[in-house]
Amino acid sequence: MKSGQLADLDEILLVFQGAGFYINTPGNLLPVECLDLPLSVEQFKDGVVWKLRLNSYNEEEGELVTEITDYDFPISKVTDGRQGSFYFYGIERIKFRSLDTSSFLRSVILKHQPIIETKIVEDDKKEQSPAEYVVLKTMKVPFGKINFLFGSDAGLITWK
Repeated sequence: MKSGQLADLDEILLVFQGAGFYINTPGNLLPVECLDLPLSVEQFKDGVVWKLRLNSYNEEEGELVTEITDYDFPISKVTDGRQGSFYFYGIERIKFRSLDTSSFLRSVILKHQPIIETKIVEDDKKEQSPAEYVVLKTMKVPFGKINFLFGSDAGLITWK
């Protein structure tokens, strides 16, 4: 991490405000789309603060890899001067090493997913089955000349 601005295992706070969040000062509000989340989020609930431990920072891609240590950090303990030494303008994406699904879902309001109605097609077997034809033909079979080497003849003969 560049020149000591971000150090491994440092801890920072993400303070969420609706569809955005800030790390250092409320004036630098970042969109929720910067976060690598498993579901589409419309916004975060009021008063949500996550405490993160920094694992790594890729300067070329602006990608910060973190681990969430506290999903319910009290907003009353958030102070702006606490994170003043960090530089956050180069961060384009924040990834999480793991995510607790239940804590994540308690913190967010998910985007509405419209349900698309589909028309049920009835299964019409008459159209799907091939046409059957019955061919009646009289033929003479020379049973005396038929020779079975290792089998037997099992047939049905009907007489009229």
